[in-house]
Amino acid sequence: MIKKVTIYFSIVFIGVCMSLLCIRVPVFAAETELPVAKVAISDDQSIVIERVLFEALKRSGYQMVSKVTGMRTAVADVNYGDAAILPLQTDGWEALYENLLKVPEDIDQVEFTAYTRGDDSHQFSEWGDMAGLRLGYRNQNQYVANKVEALSLYELVKVNEIEELWAALFKHEADVVVLPRMSHFEHRFPDGVRRAGVVEAQLVYTYVNKAYADLVPLLDAAYKGMKSDGTLASIHDGRRLSGGRQTVLHINSYNAQNDWERGQMEAIRGSLEPGTALEYYSFNLNTNELHSQAGFNAVVSDMIRTNFVARSPDLIIASGNEAFEFTLNYYYLLFPNVPVIFFGVQGFESSMLHGLENHVAGVPEKAYFYETVSEMLRLYPNTRRIYILNGNTLQKSIKLGKDIHAKLQDGA
Repeated sequence: MIKKVTIYFSIVFIGVCMSLLCIRVPVFAAETELPVAKVAISDDQSIVIERVLFEALKRSGYQMVSKVTGMRTAVADVNYGDAAILPLQTDGWEALYENLLKVPEDIDQVEFTAYTRGDDSHQFSEWGDMAGLRLGYRNQNQYVANKVEALSLYELVKVNEIEELWAALFKHEADVVVLPRMSHFEHRFPDGVRRAGVVEAQLVYTYVNKAYADLVPLLDAAYKGMKSDGTLASIHDGRRLSGGRQTVLHINSYNAQNDWERGQMEAIRGSLEPGTALEYYSFNLNTNELHSQAGFNAVVSDMIRTNFVARSPDLIIASGNEAFEFTLNYYYLLFPNVPVIFFGVQGFESSMLHGLENHVAGVPEKAYFYETVSEMLRLYPNTRRIYILNGNTLQKSIKLGKDIHAKLQDGA
């Protein structure tokens, strides 16, 4: 009964929010065949940079095809001609790689931000401030690797995922973590972590393989034009560029074969007025079928990049805990400044939103374990064992059992 009530209010809430979207009738230009420019994108690069490149290449008369990979691989791909263009956080890569040319006009600014545990009082304003400390960073970030190698000051903790960096802090395996961030956006970091200063700020530049040298003046002129006419600022701020249908992106925790998820999708589609210019997309995380979620999340992230590189979705809907967690973890990378609505999220705490309170709203799902068991024992006072049947995976069932036990112990 709890789930039915929650679903009802969630769908009403989503319907109200959708009605607030300004629906436009799109005007489509005739498509023409354009030459293709292949762009290599580092997987920690914000989708905002891809959108800047997409618009600049369109103005230059090119279509963009992007490949998302680690930073080291992206640099190698462009240097050896497997891709034509590479946006990079920081200057000077043309001096390190013989086949790279730099587009003179910058497209953004990146700050290398230090994070420590909440009980640590260190404050940093330059790389040298971290001397003698154990520094954690993502293994894919070639610039940070080059920087720390040149200074030879640090004991290093190299990992692949940001979540592993936070874990290294909490386990006291690292004293400080450094992450690059666009100046417009803050990382979402967990409770118990504090931002401890910026050690360096650099402009973001575009690098081109020498075989595509004709792109350098074209991109340079496009960037200058985008700055002067306000397009660059609009992309950075997440504002909609003119034209195109408004879109809703629904991220599902499970898949379309799941009864609960299918019901949500049908209800959302049913709330869209027939004949409107609003488009609905859904991506499934398949968490009810996969044993290793991290790798699949990266695949979904790449798919979203591909589908929404031209423009941002206007609304994100996250159904279920896993979809909600995915949306929060990838928010600044994929969905900057996009409003998010969630439902079907159990155990919701406002601390989950850290820094996103103005962008996220929804209807949490609360299960009244203590009240339910209390009523059961009132009705059947001789009960000694209670069995709980649920359709979750083994890992989720174990977690659910622990959560229920803790709530019953706490009387909440």
